[in-house]
Amino acid sequence: MAMPEGGAIRLSAVTLAAQKAGLSPGQTLADARALTPDVAVHDADPSGDATTLERIAGWCGRYTPWTAPSGLETGGAAGLWLDVSGCAHLFGGEAPMLDDMTTRLAAIGYTARAGLADTAGAAWAAARFGKPGRARCVIFAPGEHAARLAPFPNEALRLSADILDGLERLGLRNVGDLAALPRAGLARRFGELPSRRLDQALGRVDEPISPRAPAPVWRLRTAFAEALGREEHIAAAARNLLEALCNRLARAERGVRRLELCLYRVGGRVDTMMAGTSRASHDPDHLMRLLAEQLERLPEPPTSAPDPLSAAAEAMVETLTLAAVVTEPLRAVQTRLTGGHDDDPAALERLVDRLAGRLGSDNVMRFRARDTHLPERVQEGAPALAGSAATSTWQPPQPRPPRLLARPEPVEAIAPVPDDPPVLFRWRGRTHRIARAEGPERIEPEWWRQPETGNNTTALDADTRDYYRVEDEDGRRFWLYREGLYDRHSADTPPRWFLHGLFG
Repeated sequence: MAMPEGGAIRLSAVTLAAQKAGLSPGQTLADARALTPDVAVHDADPSGDATTLERIAGWCGRYTPWTAPSGLETGGAAGLWLDVSGCAHLFGGEAPMLDDMTTRLAAIGYTARAGLADTAGAAWAAARFGKPGRARCVIFAPGEHAARLAPFPNEALRLSADILDGLERLGLRNVGDLAALPRAGLARRFGELPSRRLDQALGRVDEPISPRAPAPVWRLRTAFAEALGREEHIAAAARNLLEALCNRLARAERGVRRLELCLYRVGGRVDTMMAGTSRASHDPDHLMRLLAEQLERLPEPPTSAPDPLSAAAEAMVETLTLAAVVTEPLRAVQTRLTGGHDDDPAALERLVDRLAGRLGSDNVMRFRARDTHLPERVQEGAPALAGSAATSTWQPPQPRPPRLLARPEPVEAIAPVPDDPPVLFRWRGRTHRIARAEGPERIEPEWWRQPETGNNTTALDADTRDYYRVEDEDGRRFWLYREGLYDRHSADTPPRWFLHGLFG
């Protein structure tokens, strides 16, 4: 791999065969071709490498939920952080787990070495500078990382090139030499980084690692002795995990709001499916229906591959993980004395969940209340599965109509006194005589908002409105308002009346 650097095209990574031929990272492409004229060169793709590293970190979720990429390194290498605390026993111990990990990575085309120690710094050094056996892994027993790190070169402490050159000039060639120096003198000469890296590797200072995503509290995993290839077998295994997860949630009186199912395939691909619910649920039948619709949409193994049988084998699933990423306490449901429910309050929400899973969570909307007295702004659209479905606690001072017109419509009204409600009004060519009226309810504009234009609705931006609830002689009820404050000095200008809503 080569990329422009320092005014020249230089090698950024080389294969093992190229290394044996005398090529090395940092070498100019011209020098490399002078040594090996037939060398094959490809353009470096750091962003693509970072994406691949992120995908491998997700693949490592089969071993632990705490995974994170440590970034690309000089020479084309890259690293991953895995916190396997409490996970090794699932694979028969630490050594079998690391052996399984490196073997599987080798099977999908990656050369990997693994290091395991009490601290992240010691594990990083063990993977890169330890002497692994046939299993390609180095394990430091608890408490022995200080002694094992002493003969390692200073590069094992993740120091910059200029610091390493300075240490080399002083004759400090390994971690043991550095650890024997007084800290004050080391800090004056090279700054605080060497001391901090040394303390992190030896466990004197904590080194927190941020995983790709917070590890869910509710997570189950199952591995298969023989990989699963048929869709019904995968669905049955997912159902077993889901029932176990729902049983645990039921005991804790919690329900799922967001569910994540990961399928780890033999070829290294990880298929992740997310299912959301509009209310907390631990009903395995409902949750399984949401997952089943996504399982049906998974891509089939390619039939046009050079070896279709091999492609089908690589698409088989060997590990499943199921996690309740977001949970909430369950809400109590009123039941009848004889058992069962008067009405199923979750029926509509189950329909919303299925529509969101089929059409996309952003394409199914619900109304969310807002704390404002303006009738045009009391509710807004929001994705049906986003956040909590709880409504606002704000209540209007007077009853509001269940139906508002998209735009208030002007009406012709007659009032005996300008400040009184009308005695009749004419709307859409029909005259309505008022039998009863209540009001006014005065609504002032929100002075802190800018006027809205071009949104196909009328916003209350500049004028005060006096609203009246009126009922005509036929029993129909309307919500009328008079625009603007009545000015006695301009009584010749009649007030403007509008119809804004209907009371059913």
